[in-house]
Amino acid sequence: MVSVGLAFQYAPLVTKNCDTGSSCSASDKHLGGELRLHITPEQALSPWISVGAGYEWLSLSETGASSGDGGLNGWDFDFELGGDVRVTSSMTLGPYVGLRLGNYGSASSGSNSADIASANQTTHGWLAFGVRGAFTLSSP
Repeated sequence: MVSVGLAFQYAPLVTKNCDTGSSCSASDKHLGGELRLHITPEQALSPWISVGAGYEWLSLSETGASSGDGGLNGWDFDFELGGDVRVTSSMTLGPYVGLRLGNYGSASSGSNSADIASANQTTHGWLAFGVRGAFTLSSP
C-alpha cells in the first residue's frame, strides 16, 4: 500500500559556547511531504519505507550580555525506514530511523536576512531516531 502525507518535525538542540551569564537555545523545524510504501499493511507490525522533500528552519537565540537571534533556512530531502504498530483501526505508532540531507539557502541575524550564494552552500545532514504516530482517514 502506498500513502502520501505531510510531515512536521521539531527538534530542540543543545547549544555550545554560550557566553557566561547568557542563556542560549536552538531548535530545528521541518515541514514537508512524503511518499510512503507500507510493505505489509495488514499485519500487526507494518514495516515501511518513505522518501520526501520539505523546508527546514534552524533557529538560534542568545539572551544576556550578548543578545541576538539568528537562523538558517533551506530545502531538504529525506529517507526513512520504520514500522507501524496498529493501536486503533485508524491510528498507528512505531519506531523509525531517518536521514535528511539539505542545503541552507538563506541566513538571518536579528531583522536582517540574506540569501547564501550557491558557491558558499554546503550539504548538511540529520540522522534521526524516534517514534512516529499516524492517523489514517480510512482503515486498511
